[in-house]
Amino acid sequence: VRYYESPATNGREDKMKETLQTMGSSVLMGGLSTFLGVLPLAFSTSSLFSAIFTAFIGIVSLGAGHGLILLPVLLSMFGPEVCTRLGCDANKLDSLQRRFS
Repeated sequence: VRYYESPATNGREDKMKETLQTMGSSVLMGGLSTFLGVLPLAFSTSSLFSAIFTAFIGIVSLGAGHGLILLPVLLSMFGPEVCTRLGCDANKLDSLQRRFS
Protein backbone atom coordinates (compact mmCIF):
# COMPACT_ATOMS: atom_id res chain seq x y z
CA VAL A 1 0.00 0.00 0.00
CA ARG A 2 2.85 2.38 0.76
CA TYR A 3 4.26 2.02 -2.77
CA TYR A 4 0.85 2.97 -4.15
CA GLU A 5 1.31 6.43 -2.66
CA SER A 6 4.14 7.17 -5.09
CA PRO A 7 3.39 10.02 -7.47
CA ALA A 8 1.84 9.25 -10.83
CA THR A 9 0.49 11.73 -13.29
CA ASN A 10 -2.74 10.29 -14.66
CA GLY A 11 -4.78 9.07 -11.72
CA ARG A 12 -5.54 6.07 -9.58
CA GLU A 13 -5.61 3.51 -12.37
CA ASP A 14 -2.14 4.48 -13.58
CA LYS A 15 -0.83 4.24 -10.03
CA MET A 16 -2.39 0.79 -9.70
CA LYS A 17 -0.89 -0.38 -13.00
CA GLU A 18 2.55 0.92 -12.06
CA THR A 19 2.36 -0.76 -8.67
CA LEU A 20 1.33 -4.11 -10.15
CA GLN A 21 4.05 -3.91 -12.80
CA THR A 22 6.76 -3.26 -10.24
CA MET A 23 5.57 -5.30 -7.25
CA GLY A 24 3.11 -7.83 -8.68
CA SER A 25 5.81 -10.25 -9.76
CA SER A 26 7.36 -10.15 -6.28
CA VAL A 27 4.05 -10.99 -4.63
CA LEU A 28 3.44 -13.80 -7.12
CA MET A 29 6.93 -15.25 -6.70
CA GLY A 30 6.57 -15.13 -2.92
CA GLY A 31 3.35 -17.10 -3.11
CA LEU A 32 4.80 -19.63 -5.54
CA SER A 33 7.98 -20.16 -3.51
CA THR A 34 5.93 -20.69 -0.34
CA PHE A 35 3.76 -23.19 -2.20
CA LEU A 36 6.85 -25.06 -3.41
CA GLY A 37 8.25 -25.02 0.13
CA VAL A 38 5.21 -26.73 1.64
CA LEU A 39 4.50 -29.00 -1.35
CA PRO A 40 6.31 -32.00 0.22
CA LEU A 41 3.77 -31.89 3.06
CA ALA A 42 1.05 -32.81 0.56
CA PHE A 43 2.65 -36.21 0.00
CA SER A 44 2.91 -37.05 3.69
CA THR A 45 0.88 -39.89 5.17
CA SER A 46 0.43 -38.02 8.47
CA SER A 47 -2.88 -36.25 8.90
CA LEU A 48 -1.14 -33.50 10.89
CA PHE A 49 1.16 -32.64 7.97
CA SER A 50 -1.79 -32.74 5.56
CA ALA A 51 -3.66 -30.28 7.78
CA ILE A 52 -0.62 -27.97 7.91
CA PHE A 53 -0.33 -28.16 4.12
CA THR A 54 -4.00 -27.28 3.71
CA ALA A 55 -3.68 -24.34 6.10
CA PHE A 56 -0.57 -23.00 4.34
CA ILE A 57 -2.17 -23.27 0.91
CA GLY A 58 -5.26 -21.43 2.14
CA ILE A 59 -3.25 -18.64 3.74
CA VAL A 60 -0.93 -18.24 0.76
CA SER A 61 -3.87 -18.21 -1.67
CA LEU A 62 -5.69 -15.57 0.37
CA GLY A 63 -2.57 -13.44 0.67
CA ALA A 64 -1.71 -13.62 -3.03
CA GLY A 65 -5.34 -13.03 -3.99
CA HIS A 66 -5.57 -9.96 -1.80
CA GLY A 67 -2.23 -8.62 -2.97
CA LEU A 68 -2.79 -9.20 -6.69
CA ILE A 69 -6.56 -8.80 -7.09
CA LEU A 70 -8.48 -7.28 -4.17
CA LEU A 71 -6.16 -4.48 -3.00
CA PRO A 72 -5.37 -3.14 -6.50
CA VAL A 73 -9.09 -2.98 -7.30
CA LEU A 74 -9.94 -1.25 -4.03
CA LEU A 75 -7.08 1.23 -4.40
CA SER A 76 -8.05 2.06 -7.96
CA MET A 77 -11.60 2.77 -6.78
CA PHE A 78 -11.06 4.38 -3.37
CA GLY A 79 -7.33 5.19 -3.19
CA PRO A 80 -5.84 8.63 -2.75
CA GLU A 81 -6.16 11.05 -5.62
CA VAL A 82 -3.18 12.23 -7.60
CA CYS A 83 -1.84 15.46 -6.18
CA THR A 84 1.26 17.19 -7.48
CA ARG A 85 2.69 20.49 -6.36
CA LEU A 86 1.60 22.17 -9.57
CA GLY A 87 -1.87 20.63 -9.74
CA CYS A 88 -3.21 21.03 -6.18
CA ASP A 89 -4.06 23.86 -3.95
CA ALA A 90 -1.81 24.39 -0.94
CA ASN A 91 -4.38 23.24 1.65
CA LYS A 92 -4.96 19.89 0.01
CA LEU A 93 -1.24 19.32 -0.51
CA ASP A 94 -0.47 20.14 3.14
CA SER A 95 -3.20 17.84 4.43
CA LEU A 96 -1.94 14.99 2.24
CA GLN A 97 1.65 15.50 3.39
CA ARG A 98 0.60 15.46 7.05
CA ARG A 99 -1.54 12.38 6.52
CA PHE A 100 1.13 10.29 4.81
CA SER A 101 4.26 11.36 6.71
